[in-house]
Amino acid sequence: MNKKDFIKQAKHIMDFFSITDNNYGQPERLLYFEKNDKFILRCWDEKIPVSILKRFKQYLIDEGYLGRVFVLSTNINMKHETDFIIPLDYWMARLGYTVKYGGLDIELPYSNDYVEFLKKNKKKNYYACFNGNPVTFRLAIINELSRRGLTDKGIISLLFVGVRRESDNENTMDKIKSKFIDNDIMNIYPYDFEEEFFKNYNFIHDGVFTFQHAETLNKHDGSLAYSGNPDYFGKKDIEETYFWIANETTITHESHSPTFTEKTGKALATVPFISMACPNHIKYIKDMGFETFPEWFDESYDEIPNHSQSVNSYNMPYPVSPINRLLKVMDSVEKVCELSLDDLHQMYVKSLPKILHNQNRFIEICDDWSENIHEYSCLLKDEFDEYPTYFVDGGVEANWKGVDWDSHVVDISEQMKSAPDFGSIKNPVRWSWGERRELR
Repeated sequence: MNKKDFIKQAKHIMDFFSITDNNYGQPERLLYFEKNDKFILRCWDEKIPVSILKRFKQYLIDEGYLGRVFVLSTNINMKHETDFIIPLDYWMARLGYTVKYGGLDIELPYSNDYVEFLKKNKKKNYYACFNGNPVTFRLAIINELSRRGLTDKGIISLLFVGVRRESDNENTMDKIKSKFIDNDIMNIYPYDFEEEFFKNYNFIHDGVFTFQHAETLNKHDGSLAYSGNPDYFGKKDIEETYFWIANETTITHESHSPTFTEKTGKALATVPFISMACPNHIKYIKDMGFETFPEWFDESYDEIPNHSQSVNSYNMPYPVSPINRLLKVMDSVEKVCELSLDDLHQMYVKSLPKILHNQNRFIEICDDWSENIHEYSCLLKDEFDEYPTYFVDGGVEANWKGVDWDSHVVDISEQMKSAPDFGSIKNPVRWSWGERRELR
Protein backbone atom coordinates (compact mmCIF):
# COMPACT_ATOMS: atom_id res chain seq x y z
CA MET A 1 0.00 0.00 0.00
CA ASN A 2 1.45 3.37 -0.94
CA LYS A 3 1.29 6.43 1.28
CA LYS A 4 -1.62 7.96 -0.62
CA ASP A 5 -3.74 4.82 -0.21
CA PHE A 6 -2.78 4.57 3.46
CA ILE A 7 -3.94 8.14 4.09
CA LYS A 8 -7.22 7.45 2.33
CA GLN A 9 -7.98 4.36 4.44
CA ALA A 10 -6.62 5.89 7.65
CA LYS A 11 -8.87 8.94 7.22
CA HIS A 12 -11.83 6.64 6.75
CA ILE A 13 -11.04 4.69 9.92
CA MET A 14 -10.34 7.77 12.02
CA ASP A 15 -13.44 9.63 10.84
CA PHE A 16 -15.17 7.87 13.71
CA PHE A 17 -13.00 9.61 16.30
CA SER A 18 -13.05 12.98 14.56
CA ILE A 19 -16.84 13.15 14.96
CA THR A 20 -17.04 11.52 18.41
CA ASP A 21 -17.25 13.71 21.49
CA ASN A 22 -14.85 11.89 23.82
CA ASN A 23 -12.71 13.83 26.28
CA TYR A 24 -10.78 10.77 27.47
CA GLY A 25 -8.98 7.99 25.72
CA GLN A 26 -8.58 9.17 22.14
CA PRO A 27 -6.13 6.88 20.29
CA GLU A 28 -2.86 8.75 19.98
CA ARG A 29 -1.44 6.74 17.07
CA LEU A 30 -2.58 4.68 14.09
CA LEU A 31 -0.16 2.16 12.59
CA TYR A 32 -0.31 0.02 9.47
CA PHE A 33 1.39 -3.37 9.00
CA GLU A 34 1.60 -4.04 5.30
CA LYS A 35 2.53 -7.72 5.36
CA ASN A 36 -0.50 -8.57 7.51
CA ASP A 37 -2.65 -5.78 6.03
CA LYS A 38 -3.69 -4.74 9.53
CA PHE A 39 -4.17 -1.41 11.33
CA ILE A 40 -3.54 -0.86 15.03
CA LEU A 41 -4.88 2.07 17.03
CA ARG A 42 -2.63 2.66 20.00
CA CYS A 43 -4.35 4.03 23.08
CA TRP A 44 -2.02 3.61 26.03
CA ASP A 45 -2.27 6.65 28.25
CA GLU A 46 -6.01 6.81 28.86
CA LYS A 47 -8.86 4.36 28.57
CA ILE A 48 -11.36 4.65 25.74
CA PRO A 49 -14.76 4.28 27.45
CA VAL A 50 -16.70 1.06 26.88
CA SER A 51 -19.53 2.96 25.19
CA ILE A 52 -17.14 4.47 22.62
CA LEU A 53 -15.42 1.14 21.96
CA LYS A 54 -18.73 -0.61 21.35
CA ARG A 55 -19.79 2.10 18.91
CA PHE A 56 -16.40 1.88 17.19
CA LYS A 57 -16.80 -1.88 16.76
CA GLN A 58 -20.15 -1.36 15.07
CA TYR A 59 -18.51 1.26 12.87
CA LEU A 60 -15.83 -1.27 11.85
CA ILE A 61 -18.52 -3.84 11.03
CA ASP A 62 -20.53 -1.35 8.99
CA GLU A 63 -17.49 -0.15 7.05
CA GLY A 64 -16.02 -3.62 6.51
CA TYR A 65 -12.94 -3.12 8.65
CA LEU A 66 -13.54 -5.64 11.45
CA GLY A 67 -10.62 -8.08 11.42
CA ARG A 68 -8.28 -5.51 9.84
CA VAL A 69 -8.40 -2.86 12.58
CA PHE A 70 -7.40 -3.55 16.19
CA VAL A 71 -7.31 -1.31 19.26
CA LEU A 72 -4.42 -1.64 21.69
CA SER A 73 -6.48 -0.75 24.75
CA THR A 74 -5.94 -0.42 28.48
CA ASN A 75 -9.66 -0.83 29.20
CA ILE A 76 -9.84 -4.17 30.99
CA ASN A 77 -13.62 -4.30 30.66
CA MET A 78 -13.24 -4.91 26.92
CA LYS A 79 -10.50 -7.55 26.97
CA HIS A 80 -12.94 -10.31 25.92
CA GLU A 81 -13.59 -8.53 22.59
CA THR A 82 -10.65 -10.27 20.94
CA ASP A 83 -11.87 -9.68 17.39
CA PHE A 84 -10.76 -6.04 17.63
CA ILE A 85 -9.22 -5.45 21.10
CA ILE A 86 -5.61 -6.19 22.07
CA PRO A 87 -5.55 -5.73 25.89
CA LEU A 88 -2.49 -4.18 27.49
CA ASP A 89 -2.20 -2.11 30.66
CA TYR A 90 0.52 0.20 29.45
CA TRP A 91 1.42 1.84 32.74
CA MET A 92 1.70 -1.47 34.57
CA ALA A 93 4.11 -2.71 31.91
CA ARG A 94 5.99 0.57 31.52
CA LEU A 95 6.60 0.92 35.25
CA GLY A 96 7.57 -2.74 35.35
CA TYR A 97 10.31 -1.95 32.88
CA THR A 98 11.58 0.89 35.07
CA VAL A 99 11.58 -1.29 38.18
CA LYS A 100 13.42 -4.09 36.39
CA TYR A 101 16.05 -2.01 34.64
CA GLY A 102 16.39 0.78 37.19
CA GLY A 103 15.03 4.26 37.72
CA LEU A 104 17.11 7.35 37.14
CA ASP A 105 18.09 7.89 40.75
CA ILE A 106 17.22 4.76 42.73
CA GLU A 107 17.95 1.05 42.67
CA LEU A 108 14.82 -1.01 42.12
CA PRO A 109 14.01 -3.49 43.47
CA TYR A 110 15.50 -2.32 46.75
CA SER A 111 18.81 -3.98 47.56
CA ASN A 112 19.32 -5.66 50.94
CA ASP A 113 21.57 -2.78 51.98
CA TYR A 114 18.95 -0.21 51.03
CA VAL A 115 16.25 -2.12 52.91
CA GLU A 116 18.45 -2.05 56.00
CA PHE A 117 18.95 1.68 55.50
CA LEU A 118 15.18 2.21 55.28
CA LYS A 119 14.65 0.18 58.43
CA LYS A 120 17.06 2.39 60.38
CA ASN A 121 16.20 5.70 58.75
CA LYS A 122 13.54 7.61 60.71
CA LYS A 123 11.58 9.87 58.35
CA LYS A 124 10.57 13.43 59.12
CA ASN A 125 7.27 13.56 57.20
CA TYR A 126 4.13 11.49 57.43
CA TYR A 127 3.06 11.78 53.80
CA ALA A 128 3.70 13.14 50.33
CA CYS A 129 0.79 14.46 48.28
CA PHE A 130 1.85 15.23 44.69
CA ASN A 131 -0.78 16.93 42.57
CA GLY A 132 0.57 18.47 39.40
CA ASN A 133 -2.28 20.26 37.64
CA PRO A 134 -4.90 21.81 39.94
CA VAL A 135 -7.68 19.38 39.05
CA THR A 136 -10.82 19.94 41.12
CA PHE A 137 -10.70 16.77 43.24
CA ARG A 138 -6.98 17.28 43.95
CA LEU A 139 -7.79 20.76 45.23
CA ALA A 140 -10.41 19.15 47.48
CA ILE A 141 -7.79 16.72 48.85
CA ILE A 142 -5.48 19.64 49.63
CA ASN A 143 -8.39 21.57 51.10
CA GLU A 144 -9.08 18.65 53.43
CA LEU A 145 -5.43 18.49 54.49
CA SER A 146 -5.70 22.16 55.45
CA ARG A 147 -9.15 21.90 57.07
CA ARG A 148 -8.03 18.94 59.18
CA GLY A 149 -4.79 20.62 60.25
CA LEU A 150 -2.50 18.11 58.54
CA THR A 151 -0.47 20.33 56.23
CA ASP A 152 2.54 20.48 58.57
CA LYS A 153 2.82 16.67 58.55
CA GLY A 154 3.74 16.20 54.90
CA ILE A 155 4.88 17.69 51.62
CA ILE A 156 2.37 18.94 49.05
CA SER A 157 2.97 19.94 45.45
CA LEU A 158 0.79 21.90 43.06
CA LEU A 159 1.29 23.64 39.73
CA PHE A 160 0.81 27.38 39.26
CA VAL A 161 0.69 28.28 42.95
CA GLY A 162 3.36 30.05 44.98
CA VAL A 163 5.91 30.65 42.23
CA ARG A 164 4.56 33.91 40.78
CA ARG A 165 3.25 35.54 43.95
CA GLU A 166 4.37 39.07 43.11
CA SER A 167 2.95 39.27 39.60
CA ASP A 168 -0.16 37.19 39.14
CA ASN A 169 -0.74 35.05 42.20
CA GLU A 170 -4.11 36.73 42.84
CA ASN A 171 -5.22 35.92 39.33
CA THR A 172 -4.00 32.37 39.83
CA MET A 173 -6.00 32.14 43.05
CA ASP A 174 -9.14 33.25 41.23
CA LYS A 175 -8.66 30.43 38.75
CA ILE A 176 -7.93 27.91 41.48
CA LYS A 177 -11.00 28.97 43.42
CA SER A 178 -13.14 28.80 40.29
CA LYS A 179 -11.98 25.23 39.64
CA PHE A 180 -12.81 24.35 43.21
CA ILE A 181 -16.29 25.86 43.28
CA ASP A 182 -17.64 25.75 39.70
CA ASN A 183 -17.73 22.00 39.29
CA ASP A 184 -20.59 19.51 39.46
CA ILE A 185 -18.83 17.03 41.72
CA MET A 186 -18.11 19.80 44.24
CA ASN A 187 -21.77 20.75 44.66
CA ILE A 188 -22.05 18.20 47.45
CA TYR A 189 -18.76 19.09 49.15
CA PRO A 190 -19.89 20.57 52.50
CA TYR A 191 -16.84 22.70 53.39
CA ASP A 192 -15.51 26.11 52.38
CA PHE A 193 -12.50 26.75 50.19
CA GLU A 194 -9.41 27.34 52.34
CA GLU A 195 -8.37 30.39 50.34
CA GLU A 196 -5.82 31.83 52.76
CA PHE A 197 -4.05 28.49 52.96
CA PHE A 198 -3.78 28.22 49.18
CA LYS A 199 -2.45 31.79 49.00
CA ASN A 200 0.19 31.37 51.69
CA TYR A 201 1.31 27.74 51.73
CA ASN A 202 4.75 27.05 50.30
CA PHE A 203 3.80 24.39 47.77
CA ILE A 204 6.49 22.39 46.07
CA HIS A 205 6.38 23.61 42.50
CA ASP A 206 5.65 20.89 39.99
CA GLY A 207 7.96 20.92 37.00
CA VAL A 208 8.23 18.79 33.90
CA PHE A 209 11.12 16.34 34.06
CA THR A 210 13.76 16.11 31.35
CA PHE A 211 17.16 14.48 31.45
CA GLN A 212 18.63 17.99 31.70
CA HIS A 213 17.20 18.14 35.24
CA ALA A 214 19.71 15.56 36.48
CA GLU A 215 21.27 18.07 38.89
CA THR A 216 17.92 18.35 40.75
CA LEU A 217 17.56 14.65 41.48
CA ASN A 218 18.29 15.10 45.16
CA LYS A 219 15.82 17.95 45.56
CA HIS A 220 12.05 17.97 45.91
CA ASP A 221 10.60 18.90 42.54
CA GLY A 222 6.92 18.02 42.53
CA SER A 223 6.19 16.19 39.33
CA LEU A 224 9.60 14.53 39.32
CA ALA A 225 8.13 12.19 41.89
CA TYR A 226 4.51 12.60 40.90
CA SER A 227 4.34 12.39 37.12
CA GLY A 228 6.23 13.23 33.97
CA ASN A 229 9.04 10.84 33.14
CA PRO A 230 8.14 7.36 34.45
CA ASP A 231 11.80 6.55 35.04
CA TYR A 232 12.03 9.02 37.92
CA PHE A 233 10.86 7.90 41.36
CA GLY A 234 11.98 10.70 43.71
CA LYS A 235 14.50 9.05 46.03
CA LYS A 236 14.51 11.95 48.49
CA ASP A 237 10.72 11.79 48.79
CA ILE A 238 10.83 8.03 49.41
CA GLU A 239 13.40 8.51 52.16
CA GLU A 240 11.57 11.39 53.87
CA THR A 241 7.91 10.27 53.80
CA TYR A 242 6.14 7.20 55.20
CA PHE A 243 3.20 7.05 52.80
CA TRP A 244 1.86 8.75 49.67
CA ILE A 245 -1.58 10.06 48.83
CA ALA A 246 -1.80 9.05 45.16
CA ASN A 247 -4.21 11.33 43.29
CA GLU A 248 -5.07 9.74 39.96
CA THR A 249 -5.91 11.35 36.62
CA THR A 250 -9.64 11.13 37.20
CA ILE A 251 -12.13 9.87 39.76
CA THR A 252 -15.21 9.78 37.51
CA HIS A 253 -14.02 8.11 34.31
CA GLU A 254 -16.86 7.08 32.00
CA SER A 255 -14.96 3.92 31.02
CA HIS A 256 -16.09 2.19 34.25
CA SER A 257 -12.61 0.71 34.28
CA PRO A 258 -10.13 1.38 37.10
CA THR A 259 -7.71 4.10 36.06
CA PHE A 260 -4.08 3.23 36.68
CA THR A 261 -1.22 5.55 35.72
CA GLU A 262 2.24 6.43 36.98
CA LYS A 263 0.58 8.44 39.77
CA THR A 264 -0.45 5.26 41.59
CA GLY A 265 2.27 3.09 40.09
CA LYS A 266 5.18 5.02 41.56
CA ALA A 267 3.64 4.81 45.02
CA LEU A 268 2.77 1.14 44.58
CA ALA A 269 6.40 0.36 43.74
CA THR A 270 7.98 2.29 46.59
CA VAL A 271 5.83 3.12 49.65
CA PRO A 272 2.56 2.38 51.45
CA PHE A 273 -0.16 4.45 49.79
CA ILE A 274 -3.80 5.42 49.66
CA SER A 275 -5.27 6.31 46.30
CA MET A 276 -7.95 8.77 45.24
CA ALA A 277 -9.19 7.27 41.98
CA CYS A 278 -12.18 5.65 40.32
CA PRO A 279 -14.18 2.99 42.19
CA ASN A 280 -12.61 -0.51 42.34
CA HIS A 281 -9.13 0.91 41.81
CA ILE A 282 -7.70 -0.98 44.79
CA LYS A 283 -9.55 -4.13 43.74
CA TYR A 284 -7.93 -3.97 40.31
CA ILE A 285 -4.48 -3.55 41.87
CA LYS A 286 -5.06 -6.63 44.04
CA ASP A 287 -6.39 -8.60 41.07
CA MET A 288 -3.12 -7.84 39.29
CA GLY A 289 -1.24 -9.60 42.09
CA PHE A 290 -0.08 -6.60 44.11
CA GLU A 291 -0.29 -6.05 47.86
CA THR A 292 -2.09 -3.03 49.30
CA PHE A 293 -2.10 -1.65 52.83
CA PRO A 294 -5.41 -2.26 54.66
CA GLU A 295 -3.49 -2.32 57.95
CA TRP A 296 -2.78 1.38 57.29
CA PHE A 297 -6.00 2.51 55.61
CA ASP A 298 -9.65 1.50 55.60
CA GLU A 299 -9.93 0.42 51.97
CA SER A 300 -13.72 0.22 51.96
CA TYR A 301 -13.59 3.65 50.27
CA ASP A 302 -12.73 1.76 47.08
CA GLU A 303 -16.27 0.34 46.95
CA ILE A 304 -18.09 3.68 47.10
CA PRO A 305 -19.66 4.33 43.68
CA ASN A 306 -19.74 7.62 41.84
CA HIS A 307 -23.53 7.87 41.91
CA SER A 308 -26.36 6.45 44.02
CA GLN A 309 -29.92 7.36 44.89
CA SER A 310 -29.47 6.11 48.45
CA VAL A 311 -28.74 8.90 50.89
CA ASN A 312 -27.73 6.54 53.69
CA SER A 313 -25.37 4.25 51.77
CA TYR A 314 -22.07 3.70 53.56
CA ASN A 315 -23.47 5.60 56.56
CA MET A 316 -22.77 8.89 54.80
CA PRO A 317 -25.04 11.83 55.68
CA TYR A 318 -25.39 13.00 52.06
CA PRO A 319 -25.99 11.35 48.66
CA VAL A 320 -23.22 9.07 47.44
CA SER A 321 -20.78 10.72 45.03
CA PRO A 322 -17.02 10.83 44.41
CA ILE A 323 -16.86 13.33 47.28
CA ASN A 324 -17.98 10.62 49.70
CA ARG A 325 -15.07 8.48 48.53
CA LEU A 326 -12.72 11.43 48.88
CA LEU A 327 -13.84 12.22 52.43
CA LYS A 328 -13.46 8.58 53.46
CA VAL A 329 -9.94 8.57 52.01
CA MET A 330 -9.13 11.64 54.06
CA ASP A 331 -10.61 10.07 57.21
CA SER A 332 -8.04 7.29 56.83
CA VAL A 333 -5.23 9.75 56.19
CA GLU A 334 -6.17 11.72 59.31
CA LYS A 335 -6.27 8.57 61.44
CA VAL A 336 -2.76 7.54 60.36
CA CYS A 337 -1.49 11.07 60.96
CA GLU A 338 -2.67 10.81 64.59
CA LEU A 339 0.01 8.17 65.23
CA SER A 340 3.46 9.10 66.47
CA LEU A 341 6.31 9.00 63.97
CA ASP A 342 7.87 6.19 66.01
CA ASP A 343 4.72 4.08 65.69
CA LEU A 344 4.49 4.92 62.01
CA HIS A 345 8.09 3.85 61.49
CA GLN A 346 7.35 0.45 63.03
CA MET A 347 4.36 0.07 60.70
CA TYR A 348 6.56 1.04 57.75
CA VAL A 349 9.24 -1.51 58.60
CA LYS A 350 6.57 -4.24 58.81
CA SER A 351 5.31 -3.14 55.36
CA LEU A 352 8.67 -3.42 53.58
CA PRO A 353 8.08 -7.08 52.53
CA LYS A 354 4.90 -5.93 50.77
CA ILE A 355 6.79 -3.17 48.97
CA LEU A 356 9.43 -5.68 47.83
CA HIS A 357 6.67 -8.05 46.68
CA ASN A 358 5.14 -5.24 44.60
CA GLN A 359 8.47 -4.39 43.03
CA ASN A 360 8.98 -8.00 42.00
CA ARG A 361 5.41 -8.19 40.69
CA PHE A 362 6.16 -5.22 38.44
CA ILE A 363 9.14 -7.14 37.07
CA GLU A 364 6.93 -10.14 36.30
CA ILE A 365 4.55 -7.90 34.39
CA CYS A 366 7.48 -6.37 32.51
CA ASP A 367 8.72 -9.84 31.52
CA ASP A 368 5.25 -10.76 30.31
CA TRP A 369 5.10 -7.61 28.22
CA SER A 370 8.57 -8.26 26.82
CA GLU A 371 7.42 -11.67 25.62
CA ASN A 372 4.09 -10.51 24.24
CA ILE A 373 5.08 -7.26 22.57
CA HIS A 374 6.21 -9.31 19.56
CA GLU A 375 2.77 -10.88 19.34
CA TYR A 376 0.98 -7.55 19.69
CA SER A 377 3.17 -5.99 17.04
CA CYS A 378 2.41 -8.58 14.37
CA LEU A 379 -1.11 -9.30 15.58
CA LEU A 380 -0.62 -12.60 17.37
CA LYS A 381 1.65 -14.25 14.80
CA ASP A 382 4.28 -16.70 16.00
CA GLU A 383 7.28 -14.55 15.10
CA PHE A 384 7.88 -10.85 14.87
CA ASP A 385 8.76 -10.53 11.20
CA GLU A 386 7.42 -7.11 10.33
CA TYR A 387 7.86 -3.49 11.31
CA PRO A 388 5.01 -1.03 10.84
CA THR A 389 5.02 0.49 7.37
CA TYR A 390 3.31 3.76 8.26
CA PHE A 391 2.11 5.51 11.34
CA VAL A 392 0.30 8.76 12.04
CA ASP A 393 -0.14 10.63 15.32
CA GLY A 394 -3.33 12.38 16.30
CA GLY A 395 -1.57 15.66 16.92
CA VAL A 396 -1.93 17.73 20.08
CA GLU A 397 -4.00 15.79 22.63
CA ALA A 398 -4.85 13.24 19.92
CA ASN A 399 -7.32 15.61 18.30
CA TRP A 400 -8.09 13.77 15.09
CA LYS A 401 -10.27 16.62 13.87
CA GLY A 402 -7.22 18.74 13.14
CA VAL A 403 -4.72 16.23 11.73
CA ASP A 404 -2.62 17.43 8.81
CA TRP A 405 -2.42 14.01 7.18
CA ASP A 406 0.28 14.85 4.64
CA SER A 407 2.70 16.10 7.29
CA HIS A 408 1.72 13.73 10.12
CA VAL A 409 2.04 10.43 8.25
CA VAL A 410 5.48 8.85 8.61
CA ASP A 411 6.79 6.17 6.24
CA ILE A 412 9.12 4.18 8.48
CA SER A 413 9.64 1.12 6.30
CA GLU A 414 12.94 2.40 4.92
CA GLN A 415 14.43 3.75 8.11
CA MET A 416 13.62 0.53 9.98
CA LYS A 417 15.50 -1.66 7.51
CA SER A 418 18.74 -0.86 9.29
CA ALA A 419 17.30 -1.65 12.72
CA PRO A 420 18.22 -4.94 14.43
CA ASP A 421 15.83 -7.86 14.44
CA PHE A 422 13.49 -7.79 17.40
CA GLY A 423 14.60 -11.28 18.34
CA SER A 424 18.11 -9.98 19.02
CA ILE A 425 17.01 -7.09 21.24
CA LYS A 426 17.63 -7.74 24.92
CA ASN A 427 15.01 -5.31 26.21
CA PRO A 428 12.34 -5.09 23.52
CA VAL A 429 10.08 -2.88 25.60
CA ARG A 430 12.38 0.00 24.76
CA TRP A 431 11.14 -0.26 21.17
CA SER A 432 7.78 1.41 20.90
CA TRP A 433 5.92 0.87 17.64
CA GLY A 434 8.54 2.08 15.21
CA GLU A 435 10.19 4.62 17.48
CA ARG A 436 13.89 3.78 17.48
CA ARG A 437 15.34 4.26 20.93
CA GLU A 438 18.73 3.68 22.45
CA LEU A 439 18.72 0.45 24.46
CA ARG A 440 20.03 0.34 27.99
